[in-house]
Amino acid sequence: MHESNILKIKIETEKIVQQALTINKNEEFKRILENEGDKLKNLEFIISIVGTVKAGKSTTINAIVGQEILPNRAYPMTTLPTLVTHKKGQVEPKLTMPKYETLNKFLNQVREKLKKDSNGEFSKDSHGKEIIKTISDKNLRFKEIYQGKDNIYIFLQTLNDLMRLAKDIKLTPPYKEFEKINELPRIEIEFYYLNHLEDMSNTRLSLLDTPGPDEFGHSEELKNIFRTQLKQSSAIMLVMNYTVINNEGAGKTREEVKEIRNLIKDEHLFVLVNKFDEKTSKDPDYENTKQNISKSMFDSKLKVENIFPISARLAYLVNIARRELSLKGKINKTIPWVEDFGDKILGRKWENQIENITEIEEACDEAWKDSYFKKPLDKIIIHGYSNSAFESLGGILHKIEEINRILSNTFKTRESSLNEDIQKLKQNIENLKKDIENIGIVSKDLDEKIEAKLESIKSNIDEKGKEFLKNAKYQIGKIYDDRESNEKEKLKEEIKKQDLEEERRRKESEKNILKPFGDILSSLKANNTKKHREI
Repeated sequence: MHESNILKIKIETEKIVQQALTINKNEEFKRILENEGDKLKNLEFIISIVGTVKAGKSTTINAIVGQEILPNRAYPMTTLPTLVTHKKGQVEPKLTMPKYETLNKFLNQVREKLKKDSNGEFSKDSHGKEIIKTISDKNLRFKEIYQGKDNIYIFLQTLNDLMRLAKDIKLTPPYKEFEKINELPRIEIEFYYLNHLEDMSNTRLSLLDTPGPDEFGHSEELKNIFRTQLKQSSAIMLVMNYTVINNEGAGKTREEVKEIRNLIKDEHLFVLVNKFDEKTSKDPDYENTKQNISKSMFDSKLKVENIFPISARLAYLVNIARRELSLKGKINKTIPWVEDFGDKILGRKWENQIENITEIEEACDEAWKDSYFKKPLDKIIIHGYSNSAFESLGGILHKIEEINRILSNTFKTRESSLNEDIQKLKQNIENLKKDIENIGIVSKDLDEKIEAKLESIKSNIDEKGKEFLKNAKYQIGKIYDDRESNEKEKLKEEIKKQDLEEERRRKESEKNILKPFGDILSSLKANNTKKHREI
């Protein structure tokens, strides 16, 4: 029932997107609207992860996924925004590069330029020379699909090296070819903390790993890609390094986010203050840190409840260990991340505890609490996925409404009509959400009543069962007692018969024994009588 209503709202939203595209003449907003149309096809809710190098973007994504899906490197790594999409049942990560031929074409251009000029900075050190050698290898070709973590790492590293080398030899990468969401590399993997939820097959939740301001270098094209992707996102998660929260890079990132925040619903803007586990005893506590950041960095315009001090590192190590235990039932200490896990979570003597599952689980529980990661995970990821259809539709309508407001002079006479349609659809979404919530409440109440009735029946059955067993025992006992009584009576009769028989035999025996003496007495009696007569 809800699926058909969501489909109706989706169809109406598609009409509004097309209407806005027809009216709008601004090229930038036209690209945004086209992208919203692409997202609408899959009801995709996209959360952009933004921040500076070493802020912990990749670690945050890895913590959410539950495995190291993106490499952690000390120098800039994200040369193209990369989507990480939850796909239920996808245990091994798979990367798809739709415009891989565009990369191959650019790869050939770099090789040709290297033949003419290879005197850049890369040629001055051994690492740079190794990159030039790899890129120059004619056997190297980009593919459409990369299966498995190791192959994905090689692709991302090669792509990063190619873009950095191109910059070194003053060749502009084809960034404009990757402005649309569906043109970006996409990694599909099951998110560990979403695997227990119902499969939302008609919707998608994706994280978008973006390059930060300190990764732009002097590339205006990459900066434009960053801005475009932010504007096309459904939500933004700004990751800040607690230890250097006021540095220049963090300030630039905040400014970039502030510029486009009107295109994002207020409830869809989040700040993760990473490395909070490194705070000292003199630093403000959890709640005060949230208040301070809202006031000092966002002029109190950012909701305090959308600010989350965290430790992405602790959360990542806990989640990767829990995932390993759920899949294998144990943790092999030869796995690369285990030493880091042992040192950070179990302590210096971790090698003695790594085979003790109970110790590991208890240590993970404690570290998970210290990471403060549950709140943002529940509010942003789990809620976003569970409500991805509504969040996606609502975000798209909000964006069209904001574009309509910004370009009100362009829309003029048709602005009112478009706004009315948007407001009507937004109300329909809210009504449907309330209907589902009410049905959920009724369903929960019904479930509770059914559960109570089942318990009552079970209890009744238990009582009747007990009574039945009691009666059964009594009847069996009675049968046994009656049978035992009958047996006793029979035994008594038998004994009585035996006693009578024994008495009869005894008397018969006595009679036989005394018979000769009787004959003698009778003979003496007879002789004595005869003598009396003769006298």
